[in-house]
Amino acid sequence: MALFFTVGLGRNDRAYASRSLYSEARAGWTGGKPDDGDHRQPDCEGRSKGGSTLDPSGYDAGKKTLGRKRHILTDTLGLLLGVIVLPADIQDRDGAAPLLRQARRQFPFIERIIGDAGYQGPKMAAAVQRTGPWEMQIIRRCDQHRFVVLPKRWIVERTIGWISHHRRLARDFERHVRCAAAFVRLAMIRIMMRRLARYSG
Repeated sequence: MALFFTVGLGRNDRAYASRSLYSEARAGWTGGKPDDGDHRQPDCEGRSKGGSTLDPSGYDAGKKTLGRKRHILTDTLGLLLGVIVLPADIQDRDGAAPLLRQARRQFPFIERIIGDAGYQGPKMAAAVQRTGPWEMQIIRRCDQHRFVVLPKRWIVERTIGWISHHRRLARDFERHVRCAAAFVRLAMIRIMMRRLARYSG
């Protein structure tokens, strides 16, 4: 099972200043002499402290949160098979279609998908039929008014707990969704490597 993915992060070719610009900057150097300006408070009024976001984010009316959602697909052991990051205003069943298309290309041998009640409905069933010949199984909550451990329901939540232990993934710090998805994959690779080293030693 290959979990290494190619991620294009972009690159600024003009990141280094030329020698002429460096010489001009040295020529205007005051030798450490103070000027009349006040450098304690820079002119940054009206600007956001967190910086601007390039890829869009949305508002989830159900959870009352603003940001993005991580849609992940795991196997029965909780190991990551696919991840996609979308704005929070996109419903779970709408975000599942691109994730299933991604997983079908990489893992064509999957026969059954298990999800919670958020993935039920005819729209989700049509998306499952379009992406591949697999079966969708919905596991609903228990009707009893107490916590009941249901089989194969908390696998994805456990995986999200594993990757959330990494400080970079505790909050959404990324400006690009491809970077956010890449850090989820890197966190899972780190978890798997630590487990392999534990059992091989």
